[in-house]
Amino acid sequence: MRFLYALTLIMSIIIGTLNLKYLREPPQEDRKGSERFLRLLASSYKDMIAILVRLPRELKAFALMIVLSFFFNNMVTSYWVVYCIDILGLSKLQFGSVLLIAAIVNVVFLLPAGMIVDRIGKKALTAALIFAAIPLLLFPFSRGFWDVTILFITLTVANTILVSGAPALMAQLIPSSMRGRVMAALGQGMLFINIRGGGGGGPGMGALLAIPSIVGSMLGGYIFEINPYLPWVMMGVAMLLSAFINEFLIRDLVSGRDARARERSM
Repeated sequence: MRFLYALTLIMSIIIGTLNLKYLREPPQEDRKGSERFLRLLASSYKDMIAILVRLPRELKAFALMIVLSFFFNNMVTSYWVVYCIDILGLSKLQFGSVLLIAAIVNVVFLLPAGMIVDRIGKKALTAALIFAAIPLLLFPFSRGFWDVTILFITLTVANTILVSGAPALMAQLIPSSMRGRVMAALGQGMLFINIRGGGGGGPGMGALLAIPSIVGSMLGGYIFEINPYLPWVMMGVAMLLSAFINEFLIRDLVSGRDARARERSM
């Protein structure tokens, strides 16, 4: 681990050096100190609230799906490894092997998942959410290395469709006039199951998702202490709820063929 942290430090220094040496900022307007920044900060949050109120109904439904994803990911994500090692009795090497197999499956299925989303559209997301709920509900009842491996592979296959289709759906739902502000609030439409541990934030998380992420992290430990089965059961039910929202409250994705036909007609 010391070696990996040292390698991460070295790579970060190299990336920062490349940024300083080769990236140039576009021309900027003259800045007038912190007063302008504070006004901009205040007006940005005020505008964000107004934008959220004016969101179309379908985009509000999608936002609820994203909030559920970040809330339950942060509630569960720190306890995958704890449950596998402390309760199931897997060794650290075995758990690392499970994550390696899941990573390979992820790479193999990403491109086919994108094609599935393009051809099937919204129904691919609904199926992926249901497909992800099954291993989540079964995970507390797994009994060893192969059970965990099969469940993680299933989750990974569902994830490849979610991470391909959800941003595409969000891009379709956001009116172009407010796209930047909505993405600042809701992020990049990242809908996924975080099986690798760590925080559920990152560059894909918008400002609005910070609160459910923090609350989920806080509640996760208490719920795990009460009953170590509950976090995954609750997240599985949340994915089924998201599948219902996606199927009945959101219109279908526009396929590439339909989009080209619409462009020609215009």
